[in-house]
Amino acid sequence: PNGSAVGTVTASDPDAGTILTWSIQSGNAGGAFAIGAGGQITVANVAALDFETTPSFTLAVRATDNGAPALFDEESVTVTLTNVNEAPTVTAAAFSIPENSPNGSAVGTVAASDPDAGSAFTWSIQSGNTDGAFAIGAGSGHLTVANPAALDFESAVPFALVVRATDNGAPALFAEGMVTVTVANVEEPVTAVADARSTDEDTPLVEPDPGVAGNDVDPDGLALVVTAFDATSVLGATVSVAPGGGFTYDPRPSAALQALRVGESLSDTFSYTVTDAGATSSAATVTVEVAGVDAGLVLSKEALVDGTVAVGTSFAFRLTVLNEGPGVATGVVVEDPLPPLLV
Repeated sequence: PNGSAVGTVTASDPDAGTILTWSIQSGNAGGAFAIGAGGQITVANVAALDFETTPSFTLAVRATDNGAPALFDEESVTVTLTNVNEAPTVTAAAFSIPENSPNGSAVGTVAASDPDAGSAFTWSIQSGNTDGAFAIGAGSGHLTVANPAALDFESAVPFALVVRATDNGAPALFAEGMVTVTVANVEEPVTAVADARSTDEDTPLVEPDPGVAGNDVDPDGLALVVTAFDATSVLGATVSVAPGGGFTYDPRPSAALQALRVGESLSDTFSYTVTDAGATSSAATVTVEVAGVDAGLVLSKEALVDGTVAVGTSFAFRLTVLNEGPGVATGVVVEDPLPPLLV
């Protein structure tokens, strides 16, 4: 530090009782040293004492006597600096890495400097490395991905890593710097998930938003829109799906479903496609289990087989009875008014 003793310069004079005045005439770069009345050289500017830039100083030191006239003499004084290990400096850095990058992916290289020429560094991460997301090369400062699962844009905040560089001096010294790593978002595809519903052959399914889209997943949390659907199911039911996922499924137009008896059922399906705001799409299938119901007997009548009827002649008209109820119907009475011409 300033004021530290360097050494004492001496002089002699044949004249007894001579008093000498000391000064530094040249070689004192940066005002590194001062010389006292007794020839003592001390440190005057510690910042000028840098072994790496100026390992030694050659000072022209003058001694002036108090005679008449005053006389002086000069000599060279060499001051050699002893090298002392100095701490390195880590350069702050900011990097970005796409989320879910695989293990070993390069993030960036952290840099350090050291006043001591030829210094080598050993690197380590001291804090901020949540879930072991990153690793740093001990001899290189290369930062890489160590745990892809920790790099999730939707849940992660920027990583603030405290990185340490330790030099190979004696004693070893270290410095720390802040390295910020931001996780960049990557568009992740929406996943449409299959649905299952149930109804009977005579009852339409009507479901509001989000309907079939209610269980679909978008990792980025983007809004989902149904962009396509089957207007007719595999078995002929009619289908309508709103953009928000609400839907109507009507089994009544399906001959196969209307033919179901009590205790019978069929699985019908239709598909739809959902798209997120990032323009990724996914399709899923909706399965509807349709049960038969007891519809009883249905009577229908056709026109007279022969519309010309005269007194004393035979005529016929046809009644059709459709049994949509139990497999065997007993005790059934079918009644129908006579045609008007016979009344």
